[in-house]
Amino acid sequence: MTWGELRSGKDRVLSNADRSTAEQAIAELLWNSLDAEATEIVVTIETNELGGATKIILTDNGTGIPHSEAHDLFLTEGDSWKKDKRFSPNIARPMHGQLGRGRLLVYSVAEQVEWASCGKGADSEPGKRYTISGSRSKPTGFEISEETSSSTDEHGTKVTLHLRDTQKAARVADSGFKLKLLSLMAESISSIDCSIVWDNDELDPKEVIDRRDTLTLPPLEASVLRGHEQPSLVVVEWSKRIGTQRLQLCDEAGSTISDYKPTSMPPAPFTWTAYLKWPGFRDPELMGIADLHAPEFKHSELLSTATELLNSHLATRLQAERGNIVREWISEGVYPFDNPNGDVAMDVERELFDIVAVIASPSVPKRGTDQKRLTLRLLKEALRAEPGRLRTALDAVMDLPDEDLLSLERLLKRTELSAIVRASSKVADRLDFLDGLASLLYADDTRQDFREVDQLHPMLVNEPWVFGDEWSVCLSEHGLTRVVESAVKAKNKDAVLALEPVTLPDGKRGRVDLLFHKTVPESEQQRHLVVELKRPGKLTMDHYAQVAGYATAITEHPEIVNTATKWDFWLVGSDLDKTLSNERTTPSQHSGLVKDFGTHRIWVVRWGELIDSLRQKFENYRSELELVPTESTGLQYLRRTHAEYLPDAVADESATADADSDG
Repeated sequence: MTWGELRSGKDRVLSNADRSTAEQAIAELLWNSLDAEATEIVVTIETNELGGATKIILTDNGTGIPHSEAHDLFLTEGDSWKKDKRFSPNIARPMHGQLGRGRLLVYSVAEQVEWASCGKGADSEPGKRYTISGSRSKPTGFEISEETSSSTDEHGTKVTLHLRDTQKAARVADSGFKLKLLSLMAESISSIDCSIVWDNDELDPKEVIDRRDTLTLPPLEASVLRGHEQPSLVVVEWSKRIGTQRLQLCDEAGSTISDYKPTSMPPAPFTWTAYLKWPGFRDPELMGIADLHAPEFKHSELLSTATELLNSHLATRLQAERGNIVREWISEGVYPFDNPNGDVAMDVERELFDIVAVIASPSVPKRGTDQKRLTLRLLKEALRAEPGRLRTALDAVMDLPDEDLLSLERLLKRTELSAIVRASSKVADRLDFLDGLASLLYADDTRQDFREVDQLHPMLVNEPWVFGDEWSVCLSEHGLTRVVESAVKAKNKDAVLALEPVTLPDGKRGRVDLLFHKTVPESEQQRHLVVELKRPGKLTMDHYAQVAGYATAITEHPEIVNTATKWDFWLVGSDLDKTLSNERTTPSQHSGLVKDFGTHRIWVVRWGELIDSLRQKFENYRSELELVPTESTGLQYLRRTHAEYLPDAVADESATADADSDG
């Protein structure tokens, strides 16, 4: 028996595991079995008296884990043996894992884990059997036993997970877990000749796929592809309510590396999952640990292109389904409107009803004309009475999943009937975001845990209005060379550039946090905003020097000098030290301005000042609408909109509620 340890620290291993879902952890085990050329995989689940999962046993008939390679396979993180292999050696099956971290995700749900593996013997001889054991209490180490001769000719690997006493682990036994697992793995297992049995039930995506479309992305530049082939986008519509309505980021074989939640997707009368397939997602140089959790930083242009294509596809599918469903209702005599009579107001109402009802159609009774007619009439009356309270009305009329209700609510943005409701909702959401952000930045129980790169950044990418309503598009984590390129192409999208690397005055390379562009129509001047964010703590002159270096490198570049551009550089943090504070202009001038250089300005701003100025901006609207934003409503908004970026103490709503009640 030998013991070995990873070079990674315990906190890093557990942090990565805990941020993974139970479906991701189990999918990694299944993909490992597929990579070992298994043709049969059986998963059994043991439960307690309350139905919660306590143990998972996965058995496959693959080639096993060679004992001679176990040490390197299990004691190396981030460097997989599969990264240079696209197909398995014997049956040329596409390989899935390449990042060398998948096996460690078992600690997301497991307290203890054991791999019992047996390889094929040579010349009809029995194979050799041994075990590899690990535990969450010592996640960086594994115990590898000596080999013994097997008493049978069976081969493969048996993985036994003793599950943690947590809700995440217990839900593995829930009926919906298998469907979530299917949505994660569908693209990778649909074309593979392998039987996967999940707790006595076949795991076959073909049984629940209603429609599958492969879309072609517009050609992407070499700087986006970084040496890899063009990606493709697959959209799957499900016959059951299992769609995640997320963009799964996959390698070309379809195995999910990470995922991304697109914003402002149009609603649809079906559940869906999209798979963006690209070899670059399995490249360790392009998908480090930070990129797994926040892929939009390094791959913003690729994700933006895919999201735009997905948005267009879903809108087209909605229109196609709308016509079919409404015609069916009319033919059945259950449609609650008469023939059009030229009444403009009625046409607007009918337009809104059609879209909302079509999205809700999966919950409209399939049988019984009277029941169907009643449901549609109730929906019509609910929309007519209070369109702004659509969620409450739909809760009363039909049993819709939360995702569908949210989609239906978003529809109100598309009609004049709800213009006031839309404006009210926008102001309320912004005020709630400000209260929630202030709590994260300044509350004692969160400010030390709130991280800059993978939590604060992605929130603000989706809330660009914080830095001004004129900024609607935000790019993040751009190197200085990409900043200059994007600024030139914002003015002339057809510009052909071959820039030398843009460096700081000391010769080093830099990377800006957030970048915004805007064209001022009346002058054709290009405006650019660069924002450097810092986690809670005091800003110093060292931080200022970093931003000043960025400003010099960008504005003095030959492609930028003497052009009609105006640059602002913001340094934003929770507090300033006295030296840096004294550098700012007096309160009677622009608050936070340090210096105006003509071609660019540098600002140093406290989060508290920025949040207060935004609250004042919305004060008249808040008063007229009688809105009362609080820290509680702010945290609720963050959980609803930015849950994946929140510290654990805030993301866990029940824990926060308990703390509030204790106070």
